[in-house]
Amino acid sequence: MIAMRKSFLFFLLLMLWFSCKTKEQQAQSNDMPKSEWTILAEQLRESPYEDSLYFKRAKFFFALEQFDSCIADVNKAIYLDSTVSQYYFLLSDAYLMSSQSKTALEVLDKSMKLFPDDVDTYIHSARLYLILKQHLTALTTLDQVYVRDKENAEAYYLAGHILYEMGDTARAIKNYHKATEINPDKIEAWVQLGDVYTEMGNERALACYDNAIRLLPSDVETMHNKAYAYQKFGKIKESVELHQKICNEFPNYEPAFYNLGLLYRNMDSLDLAISYFTQAIALRPSESSSYYHRGLCYAEQKKAELAKEDLKKSVLLNPKDEEAQTALKELR
Repeated sequence: MIAMRKSFLFFLLLMLWFSCKTKEQQAQSNDMPKSEWTILAEQLRESPYEDSLYFKRAKFFFALEQFDSCIADVNKAIYLDSTVSQYYFLLSDAYLMSSQSKTALEVLDKSMKLFPDDVDTYIHSARLYLILKQHLTALTTLDQVYVRDKENAEAYYLAGHILYEMGDTARAIKNYHKATEINPDKIEAWVQLGDVYTEMGNERALACYDNAIRLLPSDVETMHNKAYAYQKFGKIKESVELHQKICNEFPNYEPAFYNLGLLYRNMDSLDLAISYFTQAIALRPSESSSYYHRGLCYAEQKKAELAKEDLKKSVLLNPKDEEAQTALKELR
């Protein structure tokens, strides 16, 4: 079975302050050029009481996961101007990422009191409640959004996440669809719909992924998920072709090479499988499963020494992998 590798970190970051940006905007703002950092430092020296400059630097610290520095700068910005709701959002996120969830909630509670009519404040609070698995509170908080804005796509999208985690898939799908009806360009909602439909074995997933890819052709993760959906729906040829396209267009995207190795191994094309596992290992040498599957391919080819070498490496990288340990013992 192909692995649809979608990390929890990616989902968590979507839930945080940066999730209000599109994926394309995120790609453009992942790093601050050194020259921009220098300019910011100069601006702070010239205008040490400009709150927006501290906020800008705080965002940079957040991206670098220097959360203590981020907290210090946001607090400075709030001290200088306490009327900007975005400051509290980032401060809450920084506390959350510093494992201070109680303080993160306190910051947003204060924000809701300061900005009782600010829709984004309620949305951000609902995100935090979702992350903390307080689902009912998250839904109740979103009710405050609907009172103020009945056509808020982000609220319906977030409600979809909450309901899905609660096990109410039907209502989750309904909310994701509502988000796309309000905002047909909401990529994240299309992707989530695709993922849920794929899990259900519903081929409507393919159209959802197509909508997301049309909006952002450079989103390799969505292409990868569509390739996985093809495989799950028994469309092996289409899955292979899309994985190969990903490998050609995104030569550093390791999961596509790994999954092609799995596909070719399942088709008994062992030489091709070994080739793709080898490329996956070159891109991500710390991934034990690539060595494991390449080792099994070598074992099927009666190349015992090569198989042992790979299986030993797999066990070394992941000592808890009982399957790799068993396969290695069978070769001895």
